[in-house]
Amino acid sequence: MRQLGINEIRVGNYAAAIAVFAEALAIWRRRGAQREAAWTLEMLGEAYWLLGDGAAATIYWAESLPLFQSMSEEFGVMLLLHHWGQVERIRGNLDAAAHNYGCALDYFSKLDSPYSVSRCLAGLGGVALARGHAERAAQLLAAAYRIFDSLPPFLAPADEADYARLVQGARTALDDTTFRVAWEAGRELSIEQAMLLGQGEHDTFDSSHTLKLYSA
Repeated sequence: MRQLGINEIRVGNYAAAIAVFAEALAIWRRRGAQREAAWTLEMLGEAYWLLGDGAAATIYWAESLPLFQSMSEEFGVMLLLHHWGQVERIRGNLDAAAHNYGCALDYFSKLDSPYSVSRCLAGLGGVALARGHAERAAQLLAAAYRIFDSLPPFLAPADEADYARLVQGARTALDDTTFRVAWEAGRELSIEQAMLLGQGEHDTFDSSHTLKLYSA
């Protein structure tokens, strides 16, 4: 059922995905399957987020966090931290957003997880743009898009639209030549170089205090 819900997300059928995940969650809870329940809660939150219901999304993510922590499922915890980076960026809490993206990026880069690394880089690009650092934003977004382009399509339509708006924002903030040079430079960055560039937008990799803020 999880894959069915993911397939619905990838084609933009977020309400259908929510229905699938809600049914799956009920099954996992009846069976006492904590790990499956935790991941289903994470996906429910993501489906609500993509649908535009941030309030519902954060409720499900907060419920999944202690389950992930109780099982030492660090990948799930850090994925939630990326999601809360998205939430804070949209709310305009740029320091919190940058911190969350930075912690998640540091973790996912060590795992060589390009799907999650690319999303964190794009998020940091969004933070840079909101702070008026348009050239850095263009480079970070270009680094993210280079990874996107190297992978099978995986972004939900709502995420694609969000990232496209960020690219257009950087393009609008710069003259054509400056944007093109920044974009081409970003496409040439290694993940390590992109991480160093992104460090200009966040402070520390310590997520222990941050996670307490998002617990249910």
